[in-house]
This record gives sequence, C-alpha cells and structure tokens, in this order.
Amino acid sequence: MRWGIAFALLIILGAGFFLRASPGLQSEGLTQDAAYHLRRALAWDQGSYGEIDALRFHPQGHLAWDTDPPGLYAVSSIFLGSDPEGNIRVFQAAVGALISLVGFLVASRLWGSPYAGLLAAAFLAVAPGHVVRTFAPGFRYDGLGTLLIGAHLFTLLSFLNTSKTIWLFLTSLLVFLSLTVWRATVGFAGLEILVLAGIWVVSGDKKAPKTALAILLGLMLGLLLPYMRAQGVLWSQGFFLTLLLGVVPFFYSLSNPKRLFRAVTLGLVLVVSLVGRQAISQTAFDREEGSAFRVWLSRFGWGEGDPFLENLYSFVRELGSPGVSVFWNPNVFSCGLLLVVIGVALWFLRNRNNVDSKQPSWVFVFVLTLVWVALTALADRNKVFASLFLAAVAGSWVPFCQSYRGRLVPALLAVMITGSLGLMGWSSYQGSKEFVGQFDPALEQLCAFLQEEVRDGEGVASDWGTGYALQTYAQVPTLT
Repeated sequence: MRWGIAFALLIILGAGFFLRASPGLQSEGLTQDAAYHLRRALAWDQGSYGEIDALRFHPQGHLAWDTDPPGLYAVSSIFLGSDPEGNIRVFQAAVGALISLVGFLVASRLWGSPYAGLLAAAFLAVAPGHVVRTFAPGFRYDGLGTLLIGAHLFTLLSFLNTSKTIWLFLTSLLVFLSLTVWRATVGFAGLEILVLAGIWVVSGDKKAPKTALAILLGLMLGLLLPYMRAQGVLWSQGFFLTLLLGVVPFFYSLSNPKRLFRAVTLGLVLVVSLVGRQAISQTAFDREEGSAFRVWLSRFGWGEGDPFLENLYSFVRELGSPGVSVFWNPNVFSCGLLLVVIGVALWFLRNRNNVDSKQPSWVFVFVLTLVWVALTALADRNKVFASLFLAAVAGSWVPFCQSYRGRLVPALLAVMITGSLGLMGWSSYQGSKEFVGQFDPALEQLCAFLQEEVRDGEGVASDWGTGYALQTYAQVPTLT
C-alpha cells in the first residue's frame, strides 16, 4: 500500500507540476495578461513607442524567469541538453519526485504510517518551488500570502470534528477553491495545506490518517478546476468572496445575544477586511473611481451622486494614499488595523471557546501572520497584502463551525463550493472575453518586429510589466 500511494502521489504531483509550470503549456489567461501589460505600456505613451523604443538588446542568452535560481539552468542543461528553457520544468519535477520518494520511505519508517510518509513526500515535492518563489532574487512573497490563507482554513478544518470522510473531503475542496483565488498551482496549494496536515498527523490525532487522505483527495480534485487570475483578490470577485466568507459567521453570532462580543469581533474583522482590501486595490491600480466595488455599483446604477458613498470612497482613497500612514508603506497601515482585530479574535476564541492555546494551528497562524506582514512590507506586494484580509474572514468561520456542526455544516460547505465555482467560472468567462478581438495592429506589429530582430543568444531589457508581456505574448526572452 505504501508503494502504491507513493507512486500515485509522485505521478500526480509530477504531472500536475509540469502541466502548470511548463512554458509551452501555459494557460490562455497568461497570454491575455501579457497582452494587457503590453497594451498598457503603449497607452502610457499615447500610442507612441517611446517606452518600447528605449528597449536595449543584450547578449545575455536565454534568460531565466527571476524566480528560478541561475544554477538550476546550468545543471539542467547537463542532463537535458542545450535547451534549458524548454526542459527546466521537467528537470525540476524529476528531481522533486526522487527527493519525495526518499522522504516518503523515511517518514513512513519514523512514524510508522504510510499517510505520514505521503504527507512528507508531498511536502518535499512542492517545497523547493515554493521556497524559490518566496525567497528568490526579486523578493517575491506571493507564496507566504497563500500559506496564511491555508493556515486559517486548515484551522477551520481542524475544528470540523466529524467522522464522515466525505465532509472532510468536501472541506478540503473548499480549501483549494479559496486558495485558487490566490496563485493556485499544485505546488502552492498542496504545500500550504499539507504542512499543517503533517502537524496534525504528528500530534497523534486518531482521525489524522483518514483526514489526511481526505485532504489529499480534495486537493487532487481541485486540479480539475478552472484557473483564476491572481489579481482576482484585488478586483471585484475578491471583494465579494471576502464579503461572502465574513457575513455568514457574523450574522450567526449576531442571532444569539450571548454571542454579542463574538459578533462585534467578527464584524470588525469583516469591515476592516473590506475597507483595507479596497484601499490596497486603490493603491495597486490608482483608479479614478476609487474601488472595484464602486464599479460594480455603477453598473447597476447605484451610488451615483450619493454624498455618503462619495465620502466613503474619498476615505478609502486617502487610506490607500502615501503620506497618510506613519509607515512608509501605506499597505502596512491598513493591515495594522487588521492585526489588532485578529489578535483580539485569537484571544477571545482561546478564552471563551475552550480552545487549547497550545494547539499548533493557532500558534502557527499567529506567528506566521506577524512574520508574513513584516516581510511583505519590505517587498510592497499589493496582492499579497490583500490576501491577508481574505485569510482573516476565512478564519472567522472557526467558531461558527465549532458551535454549529450538525446538518447545516455540510449544506454550508456545498453552498461555499458552489459559490466559489460560480465566482471562478464568471471570472474565467470575463477574462476570456476581455481581450477577444482587441489585439490592435500596433501590438501585433510590435511583437512581429521583436521576434524578427531578437536573434539567438539575445534578450530584451525592460521594466517588469513590459518584460513579462514580451516573454509571454511575443515569446521573446527578457531581462527585467
């Protein structure tokens, strides 16, 4: 059984990693994203090629993405030939599979359980890519934001104390759906949940093996789901998902007078999350209309000329403006409010709900939140900051699920899964429609020019946005 689980896991992780990460098999959304970046660069110059003309050609060879260590390309070329651009992902998957197999055997022997070995293998298979993504040159802390969401949602799962494996399976699918809003790949989503599942296994919970298997099955089913752009956490679908996650436990607590303090706490988490997320959205895109939420209201003819809403939009814009905060990073200011509320919520849940303060999930979530915000402040990653608010409202489901298991918990899970699928489907539909028929002649002409002019062994130096577009849409190696 151990060998069967090991090889099944490695095949799924290896194939999933290759399909998700291979440059030749990227999703259509990446092409759309690249076209958007390139068109925006052209628009900034009022249709001229001022920025594009400034691109310089350098004999840098086939340049790597900034998240891959340079030495990895040299090693892969030894084993796979002189075309590391096309083979690097296969090499990573193969090495990860080999390391995972060793980890599976060692963990199974130490803990005496194939499920513990399975979790260790999954962790080792995805950890290298996660670490590279997080700590590579370029200071990208995307992965830590996802890890925080996973920590909060796994805390929810740990309190969903039911003996039916099917509901554990559906809960793990819910976890994957929520993670899909933020840079979902088989590596990132698997790591965030499986690390905490491993903690659960080590803790000696009798239901851990069955739970771990259910979590794994839910994650694997998640591979079949459509992809959502990372920026979704900043745009309107991120707002409504935050609202959906936060409003249910709030109203449930409000319905019981004895839970008034809890309702106030959850209400603060929800309000601060929505306002802070909108402020970060404004900072990221500098929209004249103030927020994605205002765009949605205007579509239905609501809020136009309303003094209260106009003042609210002005407040949100100011909150996201440099100079308002005592911190140099305006995102830290809005997230600092949320950290205070999260601290109160953790104290309240520990003391009022008889939650063991030594439980690894709580300690992990609290420490990770503080460390993650400090690191992200250095990198100024808007989308990662926004994911913190989504994680906060996801964590507010813990007391709700703990107090009200019964029949409604499966029903709510079904509603959440259906709602998440609907949000993702709508986002995918909107994304596919956004750029259809909009490839203007200037964009096509520019890409054709670059493909003709850039010779073998050369790359293009540009800013990040334009460089990303050139790599993906024009298939031109760039140095950003």
